[in-house]
Amino acid sequence: MRIVVSDTGPLNYLTLIEAIDLLPRLFGRVFAPAIVGDELRHARAPAVVRDWLAARPAWFELVETPPLATLLLPALDPGERAAIALAHSLRADLVLMDDRAGVAAARAEGFAVAGTLGVLDLAARRGLTDLAAMLARLQATNFRCRRETMDALLAQFEAERKGGRGSLGSQETKRPHPPLNRASRFSTNAAIPSRWSAVPYSAWNRRRSKRTPSASPISSARLTASLAAIVASRP
Repeated sequence: MRIVVSDTGPLNYLTLIEAIDLLPRLFGRVFAPAIVGDELRHARAPAVVRDWLAARPAWFELVETPPLATLLLPALDPGERAAIALAHSLRADLVLMDDRAGVAAARAEGFAVAGTLGVLDLAARRGLTDLAAMLARLQATNFRCRRETMDALLAQFEAERKGGRGSLGSQETKRPHPPLNRASRFSTNAAIPSRWSAVPYSAWNRRRSKRTPSASPISSARLTASLAAIVASRP
């Protein structure tokens, strides 16, 4: 069984845009450290995120954080350190994480890493979702990513699909969804328990108030193939 460990960000944003069910369809089970659960259930988290965690699906498992003393990652917040530590403990094949510093640290520890954009890209390539619609929804949240990055991701996906290389599995989704604007129901004015909140949680007031933006999405055939191999290896 391939093991996937997630930090708070991808869980938070995939829930906000109603795409959280892509995770079990791609990876089967997903693990997260207990502190990620604390962030997702925080009083200042969006209600839809708290509700999702309260009705936690069977495929998502919170695990007590292993000792962090052997991980010298002082620049990261506790959630990111705990996710990387849990990935070590479980010998994970993939870490889901968005924060650029966290992604760099996880890769330095030897892990394959994908963020929210990478999950959406892979799901679209397998015909599980409409990438343009999901990116439009994501732009209606406070997800920090350059518009140019999302445009480039979509353009690459569309170009590969037209060239006959877009799908990694089932048939591509054909029905487009209308783009959503920032006044849509996916907008959120509340602080989100992630790395990009404008106001840090009081419970986590030791964190830096300004976090690094999300890392770049899947941008190479090698990483796309790596994620596809993880999906294909599910029992």
